Formats: sequence, structure tokens, C-alpha cells
Amino acid sequence: MPEISWDDFDTEAEAVTEEDVKEIEEGPRGGFVGRAICVCIGSTPKQIEFRHAGYSCIGTTLKFEIEKVLEIGVKQFPAPPKSDTDYVMVFEPATPGMSEPWEGETITDDVAFSNEKEKPAMGKRRKMVALKLGLIKPGEQILKSMWRDDIIGKRVIITTEENRYEKDGVTKIGRPQVNFFNGYESVESGNETADKFDDI
Repeated sequence: MPEISWDDFDTEAEAVTEEDVKEIEEGPRGGFVGRAICVCIGSTPKQIEFRHAGYSCIGTTLKFEIEKVLEIGVKQFPAPPKSDTDYVMVFEPATPGMSEPWEGETITDDVAFSNEKEKPAMGKRRKMVALKLGLIKPGEQILKSMWRDDIIGKRVIITTEENRYEKDGVTKIGRPQVNFFNGYESVESGNETADKFDDI
């Protein structure tokens, strides 16, 4: 392989923001498990692959910023624990000290758009997200422009959960994810308990 000198290439100038510095100094976060008031700050179209169902579709990745934590997941280990995954996660009301470190952190969630091969649950979830975010009211239609434009700045209560899965007979814990069935609640309703998926 030929040697490369500094004169052989150019690189683009790359800014390092205060936010970058904060994230680097704090180190990687495990991800938020709990219930929080969030605001939508981004919606990016993407191709979503459902390999287990044998189809793909267009959807969007929604990006939310945490404004205030209402409840936070706390690990409860048995005595003695058998492994580092031998615990249950329980939600406890968040004190200001528990909430503040998470304020400004982000949560992402994918929403799949309508597809003729989708299962009924996917359509129900899409409608639930649109309703809870206030994009539509009963009797209205969901439009692409709502996911592209109208959703930005919308506030909602989001519930995330641990992402546990089995691989080669071992329990693994991935990055937390938004609860599929009851992950969204309307902020405007003032409802402090999760709206049920079956109510849609």
C-alpha cells in the first residue's frame, strides 16, 4: 500500500459545538427508561424493513427531546442477583434530581406508513401516535405533510421500556425503546395514567 502524505488529501473543516463537548465529557448514556413530557424536534423519512413479515415500507424516524421526567425506571435486584440482568425495572415518581440529568436528552421512534401488507396493529399504532400528538382529530385523514411539518414542536408524554431479547440463549439488553402499544399519551388531556391501546 503506498504511503500517504499530508499533501495528498484535503478534509472539510468540522465544527465542535458546546453540545458535542458536553456529550463527550458525560460519556455514553444507557438510554432513558421511564415516562416523560417530550417535544418533537425532528421527523426524517426512512425505509423500514420488516424482515420477519417479509416486506418493507416507507416510514419516518421521529426525534423527541425530553422536557421533564415524570417517572423513571429503577432497577430492583433480588438478593443475591444471579447475573447483571437478573432484575426487574419499576417506575418511580421522578424527583428534580432524577429528572434534570435527562432533560435535553433525545428519544427516537420509527412510525411505519400505510402498506397493503401491514398487520392491523401497525395501522392502529400509526393512528394512535397521530392522535396522541394532536396531528388529527376523529374523522380527519392522516396526510404526509402532517408527519413532515405539523409534527414539529408537538408535545406528548412518552413511555419507554427496556429492550430485552434473547441471543444464543443469553438475555441481552439493547437501547430502550418506546412502548409499542402504550408509548404515547396526550399532554393536553392532563391524564396521568397511560391511555390504553385498545381505546383507539
